[in-house]
Amino acid sequence: MGKSKAKGGKSNKGKGGGKAIKQSRKAVKMAKPQVDAYVRSYLQMLNDPCSATPVTAPYIGTEAGYLCRTVDILRPSFANSATAGTTVYGDFITSYCPSYSFNTSSGTPIVYGNCGFGLSATTAVQRPTNFVTNGGTVGKYRAVAACLKYVPTGAFGSRSGEIGIGYNPDGHFIASGSSITAAAAMPLTQFRGGNGTAPFEVKWLPSAADQTWVDLSASAESFGGGASIFIVGINVDATEAAGGAGAYINGYIEITTIWEWLPLATQGLSMPLKSPSRHTLNDVLSTIKDIGTFVVGGMKEMNGYGLLSAGWKVARRAAPALLTM
Repeated sequence: MGKSKAKGGKSNKGKGGGKAIKQSRKAVKMAKPQVDAYVRSYLQMLNDPCSATPVTAPYIGTEAGYLCRTVDILRPSFANSATAGTTVYGDFITSYCPSYSFNTSSGTPIVYGNCGFGLSATTAVQRPTNFVTNGGTVGKYRAVAACLKYVPTGAFGSRSGEIGIGYNPDGHFIASGSSITAAAAMPLTQFRGGNGTAPFEVKWLPSAADQTWVDLSASAESFGGGASIFIVGINVDATEAAGGAGAYINGYIEITTIWEWLPLATQGLSMPLKSPSRHTLNDVLSTIKDIGTFVVGGMKEMNGYGLLSAGWKVARRAAPALLTM
C-alpha cells in the first residue's frame, strides 16, 4: 500500500522516476520596420524639404509621378489706417494643407489665414503660385514633403509679439466660412516663443488621406482630408504701407513643398513606372521616436528648449544682446 501511494505521488514525473517536465516560455519578438537606405532618404526629405534629395513616398499602389520642389513666399497683411512707415501691431494665422484643392476657379492648393489689427473674425485666402498650379501642364498632384517657416525681417530692436507653430493631422482647423482668433489658435501650437528668438519652422507629415491624388481639373471646391501645418502670430510688429494699402507684417511665410505630379495626356509625357514600396507609410513614420519633436524641427538644435508636453516645446533662449555704439 505504501509503494502504491509513492507511485501515485510521482505520477507527474517522467519515465524512470525523472524530474518533472518544465514548460519554457520565450518572449515573442515582433518584427521591427527595417531602416534601410530608402527609409533614411525619405525621413531626411521629410525633415529637410528645402535641400534634401527628393524621393518618392511609400504611398499605396503602383502610381508614380514626377517630382519637383516649389517655394512660395507669402507676407501677411491687414487693412489698417495710419501714417505710411508707422510701426503698428497685429495678429495673423497661416494654415497650409497641401492636399487641399480649391478647384472652383484655378484648381490650386490654397493657404487659409486670418490677419488683422486685433484680428477680426474674417477668413482670407491666399493662393500659392508655382509649377503645380499650372493647369495647362499638371493633371494631378500630391505632396510628399513640406515645411512652413516664419522669417522676421524687421529691425531687431522693434520686433514684438509671440510666434507659434503647429501640426494638425486632421486638415485645416480654419476653412471657408469659419473663423478663429489668434488667441484661440495659439494653444493649438506645439512650439512657441518670442518673435525672432528661435527658428520657427514646422515640418509636414503625410496622413493616410495624403496618399491620394488631387485632381487639378475638377470643377468643384473640395477638401483633402490630409494633414496641415500652421503658424500663429500675436501682437507682431508690422509696417504701414503707403497709399492706404494697409499694413504688412515685418516678416514673411516661406512654404516649401516637394510634389509628385502627373502630366495631362496632352503633354505627351509618358508615365514613370515603379514597383510598389515594400514599406508602408506607417512603417516609415513609426521609426520616428518623437513625432512632436520631429515636426517642430527639434533635432540637436532644440537643446535648451522646454517641453510644453510630450514632444511640445517652448523657447527658453534669451534674446541676443542689442549692439550699441
